[in-house]
Amino acid sequence: MMKVSYSVLCAALLLASTSTRLIAAVPLSPIPGYVCMGLNITNAQAHDFNFEVPIRSEPNSRSQVLQTAAGVLAMRSPRHEVAGFVELLTAKQLPGWIEARYVGPRTTPLNPRSRCWPVISPKGTVMFSYSDS
Repeated sequence: MMKVSYSVLCAALLLASTSTRLIAAVPLSPIPGYVCMGLNITNAQAHDFNFEVPIRSEPNSRSQVLQTAAGVLAMRSPRHEVAGFVELLTAKQLPGWIEARYVGPRTTPLNPRSRCWPVISPKGTVMFSYSDS
């Protein structure tokens, strides 16, 4: 069994307590005019690592891809649809467009009462806040 001196242990605890910073909880407010929606894809598409749903800069299939869609989307509300695309907010707070056929209700089979709100993180990106009520 290894013996550790009391002074070495105290020094280690002091160093650990001064080198870590406390992160205060920051209240996050919902983004006005946006709601959580889900990505509407099949099980086969969900398990295909090559399948991606692009979020585009304009409501057409030839415009620039801004990012790939994730499972939860920050959709504009009321719904704004143009030429088969609906408007959303990207992770970088940019307006984007996704094909309407890929947007559906957000479902959580493990907790059907769960609610979701798009919020802005302290770092300025779009994220999602969840509640059981």
